[in-house]
Amino acid sequence: MSFYPILRGPAKQESPPPPPAPKKRRKTARACLHCQKAHLTCDEGRPCARCIKKNMGDQCVDGKRKQAKYLVGLPPTPPGQATQQKQQQQQQQQQAVQHGMGPPDTDFGSSAANLEYSILSNILGRGDTSSPPDFFPAQSPHMPSPMSIPGLHMEEEGSQTAGTPQGSPTDIYTSITKPYAYTTGFHALIAYLKSRFEKKELLDVVKSMAFYRPSFIATTQTLQYEDLVFMEKCFQRTLLEFEKYISLSGTPTVLWRRTGQIAAVGKEFCVLTMRSQADLLSQFIIECMDNKSVVQYFDVFSELAFGDSRGTITTTFGLTKPSGEVVNTACSLTIKRDVFDIPMMIVGNFLPIL
Repeated sequence: MSFYPILRGPAKQESPPPPPAPKKRRKTARACLHCQKAHLTCDEGRPCARCIKKNMGDQCVDGKRKQAKYLVGLPPTPPGQATQQKQQQQQQQQQAVQHGMGPPDTDFGSSAANLEYSILSNILGRGDTSSPPDFFPAQSPHMPSPMSIPGLHMEEEGSQTAGTPQGSPTDIYTSITKPYAYTTGFHALIAYLKSRFEKKELLDVVKSMAFYRPSFIATTQTLQYEDLVFMEKCFQRTLLEFEKYISLSGTPTVLWRRTGQIAAVGKEFCVLTMRSQADLLSQFIIECMDNKSVVQYFDVFSELAFGDSRGTITTTFGLTKPSGEVVNTACSLTIKRDVFDIPMMIVGNFLPIL
């Protein structure tokens, strides 16, 4: 009995296991000095792996953060000073509200929210609308004197702008060292509205304000003191450019802040409203409108402030002359935003409807 070998194929070789995936180097928020100069990814270790590999472990220290371009040239703010200044401002505002209105009825867990609720509620809750609360710094029946508002420096009559320290960009960048007092302007706006309107019209205005004012507060709460100074520099620099536009345009044009305070006006608008340039630069834009247009303006602004990314709308407003005569106009409103996407300037072009 013979046996024959069974022919088999070559033995199946098992494939080697795949090499382990290299560990991803975890990026760090701040690179060491050497990695920063070489523009290479660093890690959290000190010394980092790259410096250890190059035998430079004893020289591995955190690199210095670069200062933002728009902050270059500004004096360094001592640690904690900006936070302290912000807290002091909030405390002063809260004390002012409690002195003029009493303690808030509702606690939202935020001093800014409580302040906002107290202000808007006070507009509707006070029966006496003939005089503003005593914490509003009023030098005239409609608003505080522009010279009393910090950061606002009026030009002599004949200039088209209010708030520009000098006539060149260099002057703007070197002269402006404080933020603009928007809270003061808003308080003056409320005082004027309460002295002019009845409760029913105030209700419509407050509804519009409640749509955008909390958003303004929320966006500015996260900004540093230097950011607020930079915002004012942006406003004044933009204002400087619009001087040329206003002087070349034959259309009645006026520029105002988000609080409604007029900042620049062309001579054509002065002719249209029969008001002097000096008078207009100390007023709110709504002081040039009839009652119906004022309510309409706040409604339109609440839509443009954050709701409409285009920031432009065409509508109609009734402008008033000192005599009380109403001039019906077609108006184009355009919102200019700063680098933080916050509305900083409104440009209004008005044409009379004949």
